[in-house]
Amino acid sequence: MKSRAPGAPVEHPLVAKARLFATAAHRRIDHRRKYTDKPYETHLRGVAALTAEAAATPEMLAAAWLHDTVEDTPATVEDIARDFGPDVAALVEELTDVSRPGDGNRARRKALDREHLAGASAGAMTVRLADLIDNCRDIVSHDPRFGKVYLDEMESLLGVLRGGDARLHRLAQAELAKGRERLGRGRAAAACVAPAGLILASRHARSVEVLLRGFRAADIAERIGPSGRSGKIAPAQTVSSEAPLTDVIQVLVRFDACFVAGTHGVSGVVMKDDLQKPVVRMWLFGIVSMLDLEMTERIRARWPRDEWSSLLSGERAAKARALKAERERRGQSVSLLDCLQLSDKGEILMSEEAERGAFGFSSRRIAREVVSDLEFLRNNLAHCQDIVSRDWPQIVRLSRRVAEARELRI
Repeated sequence: MKSRAPGAPVEHPLVAKARLFATAAHRRIDHRRKYTDKPYETHLRGVAALTAEAAATPEMLAAAWLHDTVEDTPATVEDIARDFGPDVAALVEELTDVSRPGDGNRARRKALDREHLAGASAGAMTVRLADLIDNCRDIVSHDPRFGKVYLDEMESLLGVLRGGDARLHRLAQAELAKGRERLGRGRAAAACVAPAGLILASRHARSVEVLLRGFRAADIAERIGPSGRSGKIAPAQTVSSEAPLTDVIQVLVRFDACFVAGTHGVSGVVMKDDLQKPVVRMWLFGIVSMLDLEMTERIRARWPRDEWSSLLSGERAAKARALKAERERRGQSVSLLDCLQLSDKGEILMSEEAERGAFGFSSRRIAREVVSDLEFLRNNLAHCQDIVSRDWPQIVRLSRRVAEARELRI
């Protein structure tokens, strides 16, 4: 056990517990910073350190460590309340975005999240300022294109965060000015940036609409009557019966249950386990299949004469050739590309820096892991395995990306 350095401050038990909880939650899904590939706790540590400079309470420091836990890991606000009490949970809820994919484009969603923050406590505003500062430094240094969008959004947020620590607000303003100076003072033409991990061409626009509008909350909700409800149901925990599954999943990111409102009030409920149902499995399989098709089309356009084969390992290429031979023996007419696995296609595409950039990946390792997770999810879907306990982060990521896909202009 490491001994504490002489004179070092003693970490409050609540803060230590939050640090361990958040670090473990993000490590379980191998969550890393997008640009540097460092473990995600480097960001959490930076936010906590900045928050500590504002004479923060233990609850604020705990929230600084936990501020992304609800959005990015399987933990919900209820989990935070059970483990850390109502005060920390309230701060984390204030720091968690409330917008849903079905609320509109990025600009509209960000406006809703600003409104949410405008009513937050001074403690939550202080943590959010620390988060903005740490993110600003990282994004401006590594992603000039998105950096301009982020700086515009940061400027708008600072207008509603004046109730936070005054020193951190001034520091955030200074970071904003430095970022503008570094990237040029022009504002972003549009707040539409290709989301990391999923890119869908305009030719798939109709498929995206079907995925968004064809699968509804009512399709998977379990009916409940007045006697089946307990306690007060928050508006943020409720969706309409016609709401897309993307909205249901966004609610389940924050809460243990998503309630579905009918004509005469709440009439149904969706729990995470309801995402095991066939409707959700068909929906997810459709998303992954659409991404597989997009990858295939991009490989075919980039290497029309199978020049990609040199980018695949000998073992993987041999398996593809063996599958091609077997399918031809059965009378099927297929190309070698048709016989590749999803991970093979990812390996080929992500060997090209331009393709990684188009998909929003900062490194080949991250790209490889995301595609591997997609393949694992599709295998679990195909074999009727549990998809919630193992694949929850990937389900949330896919849900958000397909909702944002209509904003892409490729």
